[in-house]
Amino acid sequence: MSVATASTFSDSPSSIPLVPPADLGHLLEQVDYELVDGKLRTRPMGAKSSWIGGRIYGFLFTFLADHPLGHLFNSDCGYTCFPKGNLRKPDVSLVGLGRIEGEIIPTGWFTIPPDLAVEVLSPGDVADEMDEKVQQYLKAGVRLVWEVHPASKTVIVHRLNGTISALNESDGLSGEDVVPGFSVPLAKVFG
Repeated sequence: MSVATASTFSDSPSSIPLVPPADLGHLLEQVDYELVDGKLRTRPMGAKSSWIGGRIYGFLFTFLADHPLGHLFNSDCGYTCFPKGNLRKPDVSLVGLGRIEGEIIPTGWFTIPPDLAVEVLSPGDVADEMDEKVQQYLKAGVRLVWEVHPASKTVIVHRLNGTISALNESDGLSGEDVVPGFSVPLAKVFG
């Protein structure tokens, strides 16, 4: 590949070199970036946010083993169902049964939105960018978005119908009608 290596990139989107289209797919598979408005954007995941994302994935995985309602994916899975060719990679995502033809997982990125998208904020995340991402999820048809804030031990739940709930550590996180029957105390999620 004829582009700079990942180690030469800084966290500033303006400092990321242009990538030839032929190399873009390969780069996005190798490095943890999203594509937003034609620019590569780093995904600044810290240890704590990664740990919490892993816990949420684990709780969902355990539940889905006994209640096969959908396909669960970690932060490596990308979705290209957004305007301007944007690629988003939620920290955890779920696509419900019956939405993937023949239930055969694609080898590339999804062109359909997930039913559930989970975003765990890291210290490097920018509030405006997170708001933009949540709005893109909802406009694409994501039915439920969990915006997880490790520092305050809170979760903002966004729904496709426009309603929003704020949960704190004493509340439970519910799959609602997207993952019916799933619930976990937020105290367990935050450890």
